[in-house]
Amino acid sequence: SEVLGPTGLEVVGALEINGPPGAEDYLELTKIGEDLAKKILAG
Repeated sequence: SEVLGPTGLEVVGALEINGPPGAEDYLELTKIGEDLAKKILAG
């Protein structure tokens, strides 16, 4: 998996602590990922 700075590490760490995401969690993570990508591309 790719790590995009500290934020990527936080997301991976949260997954390891909380276990595999459920459907709703997966959608939330996808949204967070898209928002991050937009910020990175815009930055």
